[in-house]
This record gives sequence, C-alpha cells and structure tokens, in this order.
Amino acid sequence: MALDLQGEPTSIELTIHYRVLSSTCIEITDVRSSREWITTLLNDIVPAEKKQRTVPAIVTTVLSKLIH
Repeated sequence: MALDLQGEPTSIELTIHYRVLSSTCIEITDVRSSREWITTLLNDIVPAEKKQRTVPAIVTTVLSKLIH
C-alpha cells in the first residue's frame, strides 16, 4: 500500500506480510517500508505479542482469499 501522509514530501510505500492464525487472529510476520525507520520499528522494536491482532472474522476470510 502507499500512504500519503500530511507533512511527508512523498508517499510511504508499505508492504505487510502476515499469516492467518485463526478465524479471528492474524500475525504480522514482516513489514517493509520505503522509510527505513518504519521497517526497523515494526520488525525489530515492536514486541511479538503486539504483532498478533484480533480482527473480525470477515477480515481473515477476505485475507485468506487474497493469498490463495
């Protein structure tokens, strides 16, 4: 995805790799960004337990269809 954030001179490119753990839980496994500090923050500084997110079942259903 590309994010156009106020105050940023150019878009921030963001790629998120994830896996579906259950019908209501995803885990972010890797993040890549056009801003090195964002990549470092999300991959190295954010604790693993914060990378598992509870989401509505419809979200995992849609994500599962996108990756198959």
